Amino acid sequence: MDEKNKSQKTAKKKKKTLASQNSLFLILFLVLVIVNTFNMFILFNMTNKIKSEISKQNEVVRSAELKLLKIVDSSCKQCFEINDIVAEIKQNNVKILNEKTVEFNSEEGRNFIIKYSIQKIPTMIITGELDKSSELQQYWLEKGTYADNNETVLITNIEPPYFDLNKKKVAGLVSVISIIDSECKECSSMNDVLSAFRASNVEITSAKSVEYDSEEGKEFRSKYNIRRIPALVISAEIKEYENIASVLPRLNATEVDGNYALHTNTAPYLDLNTKKIVGLATLTLLSDSSCTECYNVSLHKSIIPNFGVVVTKEFSYDVSSSDGKRIVNKYNITKIPTIILSSESKEYPNFIQVWDSVGTKESDGYFVFRRTEVMGIYKNLSSNEIVRPSEEQQ
Repeated sequence: MDEKNKSQKTAKKKKKTLASQNSLFLILFLVLVIVNTFNMFILFNMTNKIKSEISKQNEVVRSAELKLLKIVDSSCKQCFEINDIVAEIKQNNVKILNEKTVEFNSEEGRNFIIKYSIQKIPTMIITGELDKSSELQQYWLEKGTYADNNETVLITNIEPPYFDLNKKKVAGLVSVISIIDSECKECSSMNDVLSAFRASNVEITSAKSVEYDSEEGKEFRSKYNIRRIPALVISAEIKEYENIASVLPRLNATEVDGNYALHTNTAPYLDLNTKKIVGLATLTLLSDSSCTECYNVSLHKSIIPNFGVVVTKEFSYDVSSSDGKRIVNKYNITKIPTIILSSESKEYPNFIQVWDSVGTKESDGYFVFRRTEVMGIYKNLSSNEIVRPSEEQQ
C-alpha cells in the first residue's frame, strides 16, 4: 500500500509540475505576443511618421503649379516687357502648366479687362497654387493684388512705359529740352542727368538742345524762371517714374504746367542774373627755387581736379620775387611750396568739404594750402630750414 501511495503521490507531483510548466509557457507566450504586438505598433507608427515627414518634405520641394495669362499691346514697342515678370516668377520654384498671350483689344482681352478693372497694359493674370510658398506670397504682394477670393493674382506693379487704358495712350514717354550756352566751353553739362535717367530705365523719346539766348530759349527761360545755364525742361511724363519723380524736388527742380525745370547745381555755370560764368577758379603756385629738395608744387595740379574745381587761370611765383613776397606777407605764409585758390572755388562742395583739413579760407575768400607736410619735403620760411616730414606726418 505504501508503495502504491508513493507512486500516486509521485504521479500527482509530476502532473502538477507539468501543469505549472504549461502555465508558465502560456504566460511567456502571451508576454511575447504582447511585446511583439507593441513593437509592431511602435514600428507602424514610426513608419507612418517617417512617411508623413517624407511626404511633407516632398510637398515643400514640389514646384507650385501655375497658369499664366498675359494681356499685351503688341503694337507698343516701347512698353514694359511683361516676359521679364514671367522670368522672375519662374525663379520661385514654379511649374508653368499653361502660358497664354492675348491682345488687349481682342474680345477675350476686353472681357478680362472689364472683369478685373485692369488699367495698365501689359499685365498678367495668374491662377493655381498661388500661396504654396512664402516666397511666392511675398512676390505677389510686391508685384500685384489678389482677386477672386485670393484664387487669382493680377500683376499691377507695371513699370512705364505702359498703355494707359484710361487715357488711351502710352504713358512714360519722356521728352527733354536742354537749354545751353554753347560758347561756354567750361560750363558743366546736364548729360550726366540724362545718363542717370536712362540708367533708371526712363524712356526718353525726344531730346534736343536750345541756345539760351535764342527766341525759343528765352521763352523757356521766362516760362520756367530759369536763372542758371545749362538747364533741362522735362515733360510731365517723368512723373510716371516714381523713383525719379521723388528726387526731383531735392534737385531743386521747379514744376510748371506739370513739366519740370531742372537747373544745374554744378559749377561752372552761367548766372543769368550777373551774366557771368560762376566757378572759374584761379590757381597760384608759390615755390622757392633755392629749395631743390622741396616737393614739386605742380603736384597740386593733378589733385585739384579730383574735387571738381575747374581752373582756367594759373600763375606761378617764386618767394624771392616781388609778387611772391607780397603773397607771403598778405597771407602770412610760413611754409613753401604751397598754392592759393581764388574765391570761385567755394562753388565746389567736395572741395569745401575737405579744405578745412588742409588749409584756410582767408578774409578775401581765397583758399591757402597750409599742410605742406602731407606733400613732402618743404621749407620753413620762419626758420629758413628744410623740413623732412616723418611718415606719420605725411
